[in-house]
Amino acid sequence: MISFGVARLVVRADMDDRASLRSALRDAHGVFSVQNPMVSGIEAEILQARTVAEAAAEAGIGHFVYAPAGIGERGTGVGSWESKLDVEERLRELGLPHTLLRPMAFMELMNDKGYYPPVAMWHVMPKLTGPDLPIHWISVEDVGAIVAPGLRRWRQVCGDGPEAVRGHPVQRAVPGRVG
Repeated sequence: MISFGVARLVVRADMDDRASLRSALRDAHGVFSVQNPMVSGIEAEILQARTVAEAAAEAGIGHFVYAPAGIGERGTGVGSWESKLDVEERLRELGLPHTLLRPMAFMELMNDKGYYPPVAMWHVMPKLTGPDLPIHWISVEDVGAIVAPGLRRWRQVCGDGPEAVRGHPVQRAVPGRVG
């Protein structure tokens, strides 16, 4: 995000510490929030995301961008996807202007051990999608390139209200139900 001209918006905060978040969000217009359940566990991930959202609402943030994984539907059997739905529900309850950006799979997941174990991409994802449904890959840097302009001038880029950005495989898998 720094390389895309939003350096003044990139601040460090502890997602487990609401006071830290309040300080970080002071005078901010937007928030980009993503958590990793492989680091914190699913329950802690939900708590962190909800804490960030609640702190953003308290701070009067103009727009909240949340990057949940998965297809946005219950019943997948994938806990790290379904946990995001609890957070999305909280965003709606808070009335926080938000956008859901659903990166399906990060390219770095294939070979960067700093992310998920590679087994997730080479074995788990193909089992979930099946042999005929391609997986759309995106780099972490490209996600930053998508989010940064929106945080700079959100209403011009996306308008008002929540939107869901989902990849073509999901559009084919769940026709007529995605935006």
